[in-house]
Amino acid sequence: TWQSGSGELLGITIRSNVTEIEAFAFIGCTKLTTVYFDSATVAGGLIQNDYNTFGGILMNATTLFISRNMSGVGTYILNTYSTTNIVDSNGYRKYSKNENNL
Repeated sequence: TWQSGSGELLGITIRSNVTEIEAFAFIGCTKLTTVYFDSATVAGGLIQNDYNTFGGILMNATTLFISRNMSGVGTYILNTYSTTNIVDSNGYRKYSKNENNL
């Protein structure tokens, strides 16, 4: 996790051993703008079930990094974020929130 000097959550990595994240688990984390997903099960569930994103982990996220090993990112990501086919050295593809969705 990344935190600001005042202790606000700025970024988080959802590891592959995470099995579930409850809806609205990150409500109030208004500075949480960067999320890494390397768990296909959890990220797939969050991304495919758009209602879980409202007020949740993706509400304020402007940048997502999703493991290239994940198949399909769901309509929320496709409609809200843009990406290139560039994958970083750790195997994550970067998704940036479209300006009209900021």
